[in-house]
Amino acid sequence: MPPAIGVTLYGEWIFSPGFCAVWVSFDVMLCSASILNLCVISLDRYIQITRPLQHDTYMTNTRAGVLIALAWLLAIFASFPPITLGWHEHPGHPSLSDLTALSPRPQCVFDPSKTYALTASIVTFYIPLAAILFTYSRIYKEAKSQATRVASLNKQFRTESRRKNGKRGSQPSGPSSTKAIRTLGVILGAFMVTWLPFFISNIVRPFCGCVPGEVFEGLTWLGWCNSTMNPVIYPLFIKDFKQVFRKYLPCCRQPPGGNVMGIHGVPFPLPGPSTSNENGNIEISTVAGTVPANNRVDSPVDEQAN
Repeated sequence: MPPAIGVTLYGEWIFSPGFCAVWVSFDVMLCSASILNLCVISLDRYIQITRPLQHDTYMTNTRAGVLIALAWLLAIFASFPPITLGWHEHPGHPSLSDLTALSPRPQCVFDPSKTYALTASIVTFYIPLAAILFTYSRIYKEAKSQATRVASLNKQFRTESRRKNGKRGSQPSGPSSTKAIRTLGVILGAFMVTWLPFFISNIVRPFCGCVPGEVFEGLTWLGWCNSTMNPVIYPLFIKDFKQVFRKYLPCCRQPPGGNVMGIHGVPFPLPGPSTSNENGNIEISTVAGTVPANNRVDSPVDEQAN
């Protein structure tokens, strides 16, 4: 993005000619790595929500490191080798080393061939997009299912309270699936809005040439904005990211006596079975977070669940 800002302000390539191919390769690599890592994150969320008890077994530190390394290796192989070896070039368009072929002022224009544009787009976007849509759709279904189960427990608590105390029990504060749906909507919405227009134009442009250069540049900037949004969206809505940011960034650390539920009270996701805390109050771990049921029972709910 910094070199692109300079090029946009000056209207020409202001760096050395040899840096053009390097910059394009880094651009393709970093954008691909960003998308592939989002796919890895969605896989981790999927396992944590659908198989919470087996999550630590499936997603060990070693396996997580391997997945991250594979994402970066795939991004590297989709960028540096093809661009360095000229596999993206096609007749009628100059190479990245000839910056004055199209205009007297040097321009670093990356116009890939049909084969490269289609292959790179499928591998680094459309396949990860399909995986992300699958995992988050399953998470959405699990959120709805957990909301239904919590509503049933709430009804059971009220009935038990009326039977024991002869009066209406307090309304348990169960989670709403609205928070989980909102989280999924924000994550998927930001990803789709920022990257989908670019990759549609990226595979259409080589075949028809019907996407003006100014429009394509604007869509490129829109895709870059996703990498700026992710460090804000994920810590804001996902508890694991929030805790890591608080641990390593002083500006994000929780003040003494602060609300452990986090920003806007959205601790997403923290799935798991129901438990009874040291005071005898039931806590239900769901997609929306750990929720106190506000009712005291004689036996732990997790024993009933098991």
